[in-house]
Amino acid sequence: MMPLRGTAVRDIFASVPTGVVALAAETASGPALLVASSFSVGVSFDPPMCAVAVQATSRTWPGLRAASRIGVSVLGTSQAAVIDALASRDSTDRFRHVERHVTEEGAVLLAGAALWLECEIAASHDAGDHEIVLLRVHAAAETADVEPVVLHRRAYNRPQLLR
Repeated sequence: MMPLRGTAVRDIFASVPTGVVALAAETASGPALLVASSFSVGVSFDPPMCAVAVQATSRTWPGLRAASRIGVSVLGTSQAAVIDALASRDSTDRFRHVERHVTEEGAVLLAGAALWLECEIAASHDAGDHEIVLLRVHAAAETADVEPVVLHRRAYNRPQLLR
């Protein structure tokens, strides 16, 4: 065991495989999107809830936070090549790489995702350099033939299916 300091924290946490999600919505200044890899489903089944950790320094989050509904797209393996562009700090046109659908409530869902959730913020909590956001899920849909992309040791991989 070793103390976690500096970049060692990121190195250790990167050894845990995780899915990658895009949170997106129509906001007062137009469509907004951020990418997160700290995402968890099944926080609650009744009501259905999920959670995401958002960097406190995000310039996109304040606009998304004000949206009435937020779309959560669990990105699919075909989207691995565009994740870095979606997550870019240059937010001028993050959507140019993907098709999108906007729900009646203003949630933005990305085509090619493995799972879509239409959510609203239920609660949030400061957590060091992140904010943990609990999302109430109002609607969901999945694409059975799309596998989610997995981030592991800073690389995007296809999930290994047990057969």
